[in-house]
This record gives sequence, C-alpha cells and structure tokens, in this order.
Amino acid sequence: MDHQPESQDLYLAQTENRHLKEAISALREELEKMRISSEAGIQNAMVAANSEIVQLKSTIAALRDELEWTLVQCEEKIQKMEQMARDEMNQMQQTVKTLREQLEKYEREQK
Repeated sequence: MDHQPESQDLYLAQTENRHLKEAISALREELEKMRISSEAGIQNAMVAANSEIVQLKSTIAALRDELEWTLVQCEEKIQKMEQMARDEMNQMQQTVKTLREQLEKYEREQK
C-alpha cells in the first residue's frame, strides 16, 4: 500500500506539471499575439506618419511655388510702376522744358 500514495502523489505532480506547461504555453501564445499586435500597430502608425510627411512636403512645395510666383508678380509690378514713374517724370521734365522755352521766347518777344 505504500505504492499507492506515492503513485497518487506522482500522478498529481505530473498532472500539475502538465497544467503548468499548458498555462505557460497559453501565456507564450498570448504574449506572441500581443507582440504581433503591437508591431502591427507600430507599422500602421509609421505608415500614417509617412503619409502625413509626404502630404506636408507636398503642401510645403506648393506653398513655396505659390510664394515664388507671388514674388515674381510683385517684382514685375514694381518694375512696371518704376518704369511708369520714370516715363511720367520724363514727360514732366519735357513739359517743364517746353514751358520754359515758351516762357523765354515770350519774354524775349516782350522786350
């Protein structure tokens, strides 16, 4: 009869051992699932971030182009205004010269 208690203890130890191994296996599987899920989440976040970076770079390039175009337009307007001012000044100088000549001629005739 000494055999039965030892045999029963062995059986209980083996059963507990099997349950512990099953628990360890289940925990390993769950841990692996969590790791895979975490990696997938990180990859999704990276894809989203890269997509946003591409969009932002595109927006920056478009804004830079628009800014450069606006600058060119402003420079052209400034050049046109400067040319108009020079033309107007030349016309006024010509008018002053003509009026001065007429005034001098008038003064000569009055003498």
